[in-house]
Amino acid sequence: MATMAFVDNSTTASNATNAEDGFVISRNYMPSGTVASYFGFSGMTIGISNDPSNTQDQSGAYLTGLNVYTELLSPTTIGNAASIEVFNLSVVNPGQTQTIGSIIGVYTETLLGDGANVATYNVTRAVGLNIGTTGFYGPQSGIIATSWGLNIEGPRLGGGTGSITSRNGIRIASQNQGNPGGRNPNSWAIHEDDPLDRNALGSINLGGNAGPLISAGHGDPDGVVTSVAGGLYLRLDGGANSTLYVKESGTGNLGWVAK
Repeated sequence: MATMAFVDNSTTASNATNAEDGFVISRNYMPSGTVASYFGFSGMTIGISNDPSNTQDQSGAYLTGLNVYTELLSPTTIGNAASIEVFNLSVVNPGQTQTIGSIIGVYTETLLGDGANVATYNVTRAVGLNIGTTGFYGPQSGIIATSWGLNIEGPRLGGGTGSITSRNGIRIASQNQGNPGGRNPNSWAIHEDDPLDRNALGSINLGGNAGPLISAGHGDPDGVVTSVAGGLYLRLDGGANSTLYVKESGTGNLGWVAK
């Protein structure tokens, strides 16, 4: 059952970019005068709720605010198929300046409660973002060359003088978040269920971005690899007493001692 349905079975491109959009919502917002800092502007809001007077067991029901279903049926070659593609574009005239407090591609947050009244919530599993990577469904054939559950690319730098002060592929904030109940002792910033899975990493710092470096490479790290004291270096072409190096002094690239 659909409250509103739009079906487009056109077979020819009708716009200049040879791309067809089945449904487009475009809104321009131009405030007049001073706008309060708490003012919010949404291009579209999708609301879904159940009847608070219904106390029956509805454990078999699913509530979904937005369901995007991409179905590829024809035996053809397709360049790119995206279920959801999000672009935040910020464009002003040359010479102008635009200041943005925060710009977010996708934001998700789930809150239980109204912030004032007391109720009881029993949740079996709470997931902020669940990603199931691409696989085969049923007795299929073919090859998936590469499958990523999450792919994070670096930010683009144009040809101007713009710079990026700090860039994190994944940033995990404090697991405390200032809750009045204190810190949960079972709070893991990263938790991997399968102990047999391996992680392919480059160099890592422990204890923060300025902490001791753990890295690997070819050749003697002394005079080459920079770390604070306590760093570890694994020499891939090392031998007896020259495979593990420990940074025992200094903050530059000197002070590595083979073990």
